[in-house]
Amino acid sequence: MTPPPHNPHVDALESDGKRLLAQTLIGLVALVVGLAALSYFFKPQMEALSRDFIGWSGLWGVGLGFFLPDGLSLPIPPDMFLVAGHLGGLGFWDMLAWASAGSVLGGTGGYLMIRALSRRPAVQAWLDVKLVKGKAFMDRYGLIALALAALTPIPYSVVCWACGATGVRLVPFFLVSLLRIPRVALYLIVIEETLSRAGSASLLQPLSALFGAFA
Repeated sequence: MTPPPHNPHVDALESDGKRLLAQTLIGLVALVVGLAALSYFFKPQMEALSRDFIGWSGLWGVGLGFFLPDGLSLPIPPDMFLVAGHLGGLGFWDMLAWASAGSVLGGTGGYLMIRALSRRPAVQAWLDVKLVKGKAFMDRYGLIALALAALTPIPYSVVCWACGATGVRLVPFFLVSLLRIPRVALYLIVIEETLSRAGSASLLQPLSALFGAFA
């Protein structure tokens, strides 16, 4: 019996998926190690800054911390706002709701903005340069590219912009973007577990759990 021919798109997706899975794992491990080191050396300062920030901004600060970079493609690491929220005394479910809403609404806002602006020739010429990789990713995988960006280190905002520039429909875009919720939940769990165990031998447990999950 003749085996079915290889599908190059399936082969490429499998290769990209393995690479992105490895990058995600490495990023989570780096997050744990970095947070543990910062907490060990600067925990009082981190707690003071976080209390001041959360006292001033409340949950809005966490929401905007995800909305702005995911909507406007700003070079701001949104997960630092989860750190601030945890050290500032905010609860898990409140942060999950506000961070997820900020991320999804930010990505959707960026998508709508680019979909409207891309009709202008001058903007389209600028987007052709800025989104060359994002468009190529969309051309290859369609909405799977958005799902990968929602869950992995691929820049989510750039793929949202590429979706707007390539005419992806709003409802499918929004539904796939909801995958940001489990991504935020995973990072929030890792952050809270790391900060609560920093300075003790039990800090190795989150790392062991990560390696076990991806083994």
